[in-house]
Amino acid sequence: MFEFLTPRGKYDIVKRVVEDESEVYIERIYKLKNSFYVSFFEECINSTVADAYEYFAELRVNGNIFSENVYTMTREKGRRFIKLMAIHHSIKMMRCRKCSLKLSDMRAALFEAFDLSEPEQKMFDLLYACAIMYSGSFSELFASAVMKYLFDRDKYGRHTVAFIENFCYNSYETMFESFTKYLSLEQRLQGAC
Repeated sequence: MFEFLTPRGKYDIVKRVVEDESEVYIERIYKLKNSFYVSFFEECINSTVADAYEYFAELRVNGNIFSENVYTMTREKGRRFIKLMAIHHSIKMMRCRKCSLKLSDMRAALFEAFDLSEPEQKMFDLLYACAIMYSGSFSELFASAVMKYLFDRDKYGRHTVAFIENFCYNSYETMFESFTKYLSLEQRLQGAC
């Protein structure tokens, strides 16, 4: 008779706050005009959903900040997680030597596809500037952004930062490998022109 909105387990939480929330962005992505961005952002979302299941629900290691905070996840935090990973992957793609995308085009597509708020747009701009000027510090700064924006924590240990840095690195590498498995980056870029 009554349907309770409280999820029963970790998988239910991930389904409700990440996978279900990703559908909103999938619809927005399909409205983009450039086929490269449609494919890239679609792959970002699919990869992020898979990562959410793995890190929030499946991976059982000490110090897994995602698993430790799974029961505090809300739909808003799920949307933030999706946006943060889209920002991360977009910045990494822009930094790829083989990539010939214009920052203004990527930025506009990202902002439109993920409906980034003004503070989120500023966060992207700051993180991108850091990736350009202080590339060695980008991973640590991004991990700090995840801690604050997703988990609302100002204080955290080096182990936690390293865990998030490793997560982001693996997430991007897996996404990129999947994205370029059948069509190279160059072929995808040529097809979008």
